[in-house]
Amino acid sequence: MTSSQSETGKASSESNAEENRRKAKEKQDRVMKNFLSKQRVVMETMFGSDIDSPSAEEADAVKQSVFHCCICGQPTASLDSRPVGLTALIQSSSVLGHRRHCSDPLLLHLSDPLPHINNSANEFRKRLVALKNDFEEGSWMMALNSGWQGGVHVQTCGHYLHLDCHRSYISSLKNVNQQQSQILQVQLGEFLCPVCRQLSNTVLPIPPTSTVGASTVPEQLLVQHVAELLMAVRNQPVESPLTNAMRSVMQDLTNATYPQYRLFALGSSIPNLLMFIGSLLRANLEMELVLRSNNQTMAAAANLVQKKSCIFPLFHVLSMHYKIGMAYPSTDLWSHITGVNMEQQSTSLSLYLKEVPLMLKDACTMLIQLVLSLPPEFSKSVYSCIVQALYNVQLVQAVIIVSCKFSADEHEAWRLKGHRAGCSQMEALMTFVIESLSRCAIYADLEPPVPAICQSVWSPLSVEETVLDHLLPFLRLSAQLRQHLFEEELPPVSSAPVQGNRAEFELLVTFLGLAQKGSSAESKDSGLICTSCLRWFTDNHELLVQGWCQHLVQALGQQPSSLRLLLTVNPTWYPPQLLQLPKSYDQIFQFYRKKQCIQCRSQPKSPALCLVCGQLICYKEECCQKNSIMESVQHSIDCGGGAGIFLIVNSSIIIIIRGPRAAIWGSVYLDKHGEEDRDLKRGKPLHLNEDRFRLLHQLWITHSFDHICKQWILHNNQL
Repeated sequence: MTSSQSETGKASSESNAEENRRKAKEKQDRVMKNFLSKQRVVMETMFGSDIDSPSAEEADAVKQSVFHCCICGQPTASLDSRPVGLTALIQSSSVLGHRRHCSDPLLLHLSDPLPHINNSANEFRKRLVALKNDFEEGSWMMALNSGWQGGVHVQTCGHYLHLDCHRSYISSLKNVNQQQSQILQVQLGEFLCPVCRQLSNTVLPIPPTSTVGASTVPEQLLVQHVAELLMAVRNQPVESPLTNAMRSVMQDLTNATYPQYRLFALGSSIPNLLMFIGSLLRANLEMELVLRSNNQTMAAAANLVQKKSCIFPLFHVLSMHYKIGMAYPSTDLWSHITGVNMEQQSTSLSLYLKEVPLMLKDACTMLIQLVLSLPPEFSKSVYSCIVQALYNVQLVQAVIIVSCKFSADEHEAWRLKGHRAGCSQMEALMTFVIESLSRCAIYADLEPPVPAICQSVWSPLSVEETVLDHLLPFLRLSAQLRQHLFEEELPPVSSAPVQGNRAEFELLVTFLGLAQKGSSAESKDSGLICTSCLRWFTDNHELLVQGWCQHLVQALGQQPSSLRLLLTVNPTWYPPQLLQLPKSYDQIFQFYRKKQCIQCRSQPKSPALCLVCGQLICYKEECCQKNSIMESVQHSIDCGGGAGIFLIVNSSIIIIIRGPRAAIWGSVYLDKHGEEDRDLKRGKPLHLNEDRFRLLHQLWITHSFDHICKQWILHNNQL
């Protein structure tokens, strides 16, 4: 073939491709015109004939909601009658529960005894016990989220399909051969994405697109408007294929959670259900924050497998079921937060003996409760109003927590600072809090048991920085949720001119609309400070803060020692990490091959080491099995929420347990030639390969084992 013929053929193929793209564009335009005409007919039927034609911006917004079904290939919008869904994988996870207050990884212990690991899962259990012992069930369950251990993680490959096409696809999978059925459990809803072949087990329905514009409600009436939205929520949605699909997804989320991580009280109570639903959203938002905080992990995750966020469709599924389970609207909570009574008989400021005080509740939990209680479509101004009100709460909470770290002399010094002329807003707030709480035992026995010369002095700058540390987790989650709900780009912290917590704080409060520029003279030289973002919704905010403190005083008067634990918290959590392994495999082999199992007190014939917590277990032995479940499978549930990473000591290979499946991953220890020595038959010295270990960590933290490991088997609880 001559060069001219080659160029002619190339031009012809490009012309055909361009023609195909043009035809596809024309087909998409026809579909959208048909959709808009039907939408106009429906609106005229509901609101009369006096309806303006859709603007160009509205048409563009609808165009963006056109999805291409990866089975039938038809471009269409998601409708109530024929919804489009996003392929997703639901899996139980305890990755969040292994976050610690230290950024350095824990070293694999090569000496006895096994050290205690203080992680977020352990702190959650302590807070749960403290609240459970002193408050009513319906109150403490609404004060915090679970999901750190045994939570549910949802991820997607980003491909769409019609739900009726998905049902036909699942039906066709039931005729696969026996080998394929070992990989897929079709009876449990598992399938491979028709495009990328990634494992999926549910389809998240996409709610129909509706343009959410700026709110026309005046700013001074926003609090009342939010209360009206909370009151107007319908508990039972209209029956449609879309709502039926949402119910199916909620059932999948429930089935993916192990019972011990789903029920926190006897019986099936409404607060238990609401706590579970809110925790599902919280866990997925926190997992995104973990990946966002680690740029290397995030970049590696993008290279390993293409994943897209599915928070938006997941939010609508959870919101529908949250409103179904609500026994009463959240206006009482909203009134307690803002100080504005919505009803004449409002009990928002009443002090209940067994009600969790607002100052002991988690602000992120309350944000999720309020947002899930709203109608499906709400404006940015409504969301900003809720975030502003909870920012006020979180700031007062942080000031109380910092005041608990003062000595008696510092209490007196800070109490006097707020009465001086020209004092800062932070000093005035700290003085008011100390005076409000001085009547209870919260400050009793707080003298540090160290010489005075060794005590650190709490300067205004150190107080400001500590309060800022307590505000950042709430601001990060609020910004992450806003990004998904309103499709806004969240600016990275690296774009700040100066790195650090203060730079991140300024970026987040600006993104959330909390920054009140020029509201405080203190912010001119030092940038935005915590108190400059305060904006109260009541004229007498001091009376509101005093009511919050009085409720806390009454609760602490009952059990001051146990509840004071809830006020001594460290808000900083670092991304979870696997245990740091020694360089030479011989150190592991010599120490663990004769070590006793802590369960049966005998030497395992095939010892296995958990690389998440460091516990030694009996692999494939019946001595430690409970309820016909082997120890390694049970440990994967207790430690990893169904995911276990075990190093087999006598062979140097790593076994992955992921739910009902198991796979051989390989080894992170190689000889000088870069080769594995499975079963240690060659007797060559083995050394840690940092690249393989880093890959293993990335697969664990990004929940990618199901996508990367291909040689899975069903372990049948026998490992």
